Amino acid sequence: MDRTVDSAWLSRPRPRGWTGKLLPCAPLAAPSCIETRQVARAAPFALVGLLTFALLAPTELSLRLGPLRLSPYRVVLIACFFPLLAAWLQRRAGPLRTSDFALLGFALWGWLALAVDSGFAASIEPGGILLVESFGAYLVGRVCVRGLDDWRRLTAVVSAACVASLALSLPEMLSGKRLVHDALGAVFGGAPNFVVEPRMGFARAFCTFDHPILNGVFGSTCLSLAWFGAGEPALRSHAPRTVLVAASAVTSLSSGALLSMAVQIALALYRRATRGVAARWQLFTCALLAAYGLISALSSRSGLQALIWYLAMDRTTASYRLLIWEHGGANVGAHPWFGIGRGDWERPEWMSASVDSFWLLTAMTYGLPALVLLAVAVLSALGAAGRRVQSDRALDRARSGWIFAWIALIFAGFTVHYWNNVFAFLGLLLGAGVWMGERERAQDAA
Repeated sequence: MDRTVDSAWLSRPRPRGWTGKLLPCAPLAAPSCIETRQVARAAPFALVGLLTFALLAPTELSLRLGPLRLSPYRVVLIACFFPLLAAWLQRRAGPLRTSDFALLGFALWGWLALAVDSGFAASIEPGGILLVESFGAYLVGRVCVRGLDDWRRLTAVVSAACVASLALSLPEMLSGKRLVHDALGAVFGGAPNFVVEPRMGFARAFCTFDHPILNGVFGSTCLSLAWFGAGEPALRSHAPRTVLVAASAVTSLSSGALLSMAVQIALALYRRATRGVAARWQLFTCALLAAYGLISALSSRSGLQALIWYLAMDRTTASYRLLIWEHGGANVGAHPWFGIGRGDWERPEWMSASVDSFWLLTAMTYGLPALVLLAVAVLSALGAAGRRVQSDRALDRARSGWIFAWIALIFAGFTVHYWNNVFAFLGLLLGAGVWMGERERAQDAA
């Protein structure tokens, strides 16, 4: 490169105050570095969008490889599992956390329980699916969502998915016809064969899910994400999409979905009413524990039984769920370490095989250690985020939305089960919020 200085340039008049010293040139690489960093963040987040789209794909679009059913979201999770696992092990998603090891332990213990119950060969397919649907989906959120900007994109995607699903679920609720599944089932076969009774004169909408319960869980979980997820408290921009997200959940007419939304609304109202109150969440927790103890002391039922009884949409459903807990709990007591695997559970002959509780069925299937590991994964992630005081208002709102959604899921999990694509969505959602509890993390704009 020619470093000769043009004498004509040096002889030109200079502005007043110029000392004759040349100012250092700004590094030309800075703009390109910023663009590269933005592209680098957009590239992994594209995987989040792809997985969200795949989670909403109907079961009829699955591939069949012998006994193995590869639904679209499973294909995505299997394809990205090992690259994401390598990124996690290399600390490219931040420091390793308690929730990481606890959820991995849950998946591996579940696989071990299946092997103990039915042999290693028979456990490969269900154990592998459990691993990719839980820890694999968790890795997508853990690796690809690393700050507030990523979180905003995630909440925008899932909120838009709920709003779009309303265009299908509302006609289903009003017409009583499963529009998506009937149309695809006629072409590909494999439409869900659940017989779901109407409620309050309306059909319970499936939308693209395998059961109205899953439709309701997905929509209700996104309520806090739609309201708090973007971070900014802009009522006019958040209220319309939040109402539409709630409407998509209501079309399922599921008591679990209604319970989930009620919990989130109560938490949001309490948050607003106690602004500036020190230790408000500690006080709230103590009040809940005191209420639980009072109900248990004054009622003929335990606090959990009272919760199931009063929050069910009809007394017949409530009575049946209490029987599920009674006989399901007996199965857990008889097989506490490795559960019953994929086998049938002991119950009266007139009861169906369905278990309307995620937490109970987890203990029944994989044993109490699996339930404890799963609880540690969820509670450790929530606890880390709750202990970190966010001085930034947008970060605090995002954290509140994530925590409120998970608290609602914990409560609703006592009355409904989470399976297939919604179970994977919970793994994605858990991993996507881990960054909120990290003391040292990359800048949120990165």
